[in-house]
Amino acid sequence: MAVFGVGLFIRFVLAPISADPDLESFAEGSLGMYYGSPPYATGLVYPPAWVLLLNLIGRSTAAIASPGSLIQLLPALTMVGATSGVTGLPVGLASPLYSLVEKTPLFVFDALTGLILYQVVLERTGRLRPAQLVVVGWFLNPLVIVESAVHGAFDVLPVFFMALALYCVPRGQVLTAGAALGLAVSLKGFPLLLLPLFVVLVYRLGERNLNAAIRREGIFGIGVASTILATIWPPSLLEGFAERVVLPQGGPISALPTFYGGFGPWAFASYPGFSGVEVALGARTAIVVPLLIATAIAVVAFIAYRVARSAAALDEDRIWRAAALSTTAILLAVPYVQPQYLLWILPFYLVVVVLNRRDVALVWGITVLASLYALLAFAGPYSTILPLYFPPPHTPPPYVVQSLQSWPPFSSWVGFATTLPASALLGTLVLRLLRTPRSRGIPG
Repeated sequence: MAVFGVGLFIRFVLAPISADPDLESFAEGSLGMYYGSPPYATGLVYPPAWVLLLNLIGRSTAAIASPGSLIQLLPALTMVGATSGVTGLPVGLASPLYSLVEKTPLFVFDALTGLILYQVVLERTGRLRPAQLVVVGWFLNPLVIVESAVHGAFDVLPVFFMALALYCVPRGQVLTAGAALGLAVSLKGFPLLLLPLFVVLVYRLGERNLNAAIRREGIFGIGVASTILATIWPPSLLEGFAERVVLPQGGPISALPTFYGGFGPWAFASYPGFSGVEVALGARTAIVVPLLIATAIAVVAFIAYRVARSAAALDEDRIWRAAALSTTAILLAVPYVQPQYLLWILPFYLVVVVLNRRDVALVWGITVLASLYALLAFAGPYSTILPLYFPPPHTPPPYVVQSLQSWPPFSSWVGFATTLPASALLGTLVLRLLRTPRSRGIPG
């Protein structure tokens, strides 16, 4: 309980005083929906389930205070962006109240994810200490705290439902597992790529009698489909998502990303001196991105195939290792791997390293470096706590403005100093998982 108390205290202190451009877009979207605008007319580019939640968050904030309390337009902040090389500064800031209302559910799911990890390790080892270690590794992890309490990134929501699905499958709760995976897909589409792995895990549950396997897969499929359908109602919501995000006016190619970097295999493209590589990749994004997605699907399918063909019994270690490698493969399909995307893989690696009592330092190294990137690579040390320095009608201190304006030249070097070692550590971790004596390679 002490871990959860400390973690929640840190989160609630940071929540109202921190900001992020995405959080500002959440507030704008929530405000627009409150006044009756169609969800995707407000500029939101997120899957329907998160849009529905933002609508609820906006109405909850307005009920506590007033609609005008959701966002603060700050001319001083806009002027900084206009007179410097800083890109991505928001035109305003989500209010402290909106930040708190939006982030509080994320804290709940941070804790619930920690409880799942705790239960998995406790049931597998029968010992409290490793179960407590995995909770510390998750709930007090700096990257998890930064992304939920500072940035308000909602990646923890699909991560929780993925972890819940993985917990339920070996316990025979296939309907719940399917429903959880469906919710994960509705919140952020990437878990759909894990479907081959889950199909194999459900197939291997219990006896391999064909009729029994078909029955299990059917129940699992009903769970997946039911929650996806429930979250895209009314149909106009799905229509807006398809028209404005999936198939915009410029066609599907215009929706593909044209920038590369972050913590994935294309990290080097954003390093100093490599701008030409990023431009070349961006010009060929209609070819590169589909190839990346196909590669990720092929890797996940291969892992699922190995699991299906294995004669060894599936235990928690093998299941969560397969999930760790599969979610890492998904990062191959993401041209720019932002820090919060590492939350997609973190719970699975934590379970594996704690169960095997090795490589915990590698996981912590990756997440600490990603946290530094999240805090510093945008616009400097003050960029994530702007509400402290831009509260209207006060004029921000000169040293804050000077820091924001002078930081752009350092930004790419911060990215280089954090993503290069973090990517190397992640590659090392993957190789060590593949070489784990118990698995002799791909899990299964």
